[in-house]
Amino acid sequence: MLTPARAAPGVIDCASKEGQRLFDKATMPLCPGKGCDLVADELQGPLNNLKTRAQECGWNDPDGALIIDSDPNDANAPKCDMIEKHEVPTLQLIQDYENTCIREETRKAQENFMVFQCLMNSLTDIGKLKCLLGNRIASSKTLQQVPKMSPATVC
Repeated sequence: MLTPARAAPGVIDCASKEGQRLFDKATMPLCPGKGCDLVADELQGPLNNLKTRAQECGWNDPDGALIIDSDPNDANAPKCDMIEKHEVPTLQLIQDYENTCIREETRKAQENFMVFQCLMNSLTDIGKLKCLLGNRIASSKTLQQVPKMSPATVC
């Protein structure tokens, strides 16, 4: 599928009107008007929307942001497909992968940042807190006592 994001090869010039439009579209919440709390039985809609967004933005291309090498130091290593195969890499693998491009001025680094922004824009404060705390959240009572957070607190 040829979309504007896929038709614009190379680094996106975010200072341009078209570049800003591509960035804004890519980072829009997955379910506008309804944030995600990361409740298991409510994830199918956002995941379907993420798959569509990945196709539009090229994040599911072989070198896209949601397909990562199972070994960032081996170009021949199998790929980890987080969209189609729902493979869940370890946190260490994601960190190793990000360290290969995060400080570079490349399209790959831009896409990784756009995926992050898209996901953060899609989460409620509770969803962001769950990401931060992971399995350390003891109960829903704990969540009710947490003050509102701004995205800057999480990012």
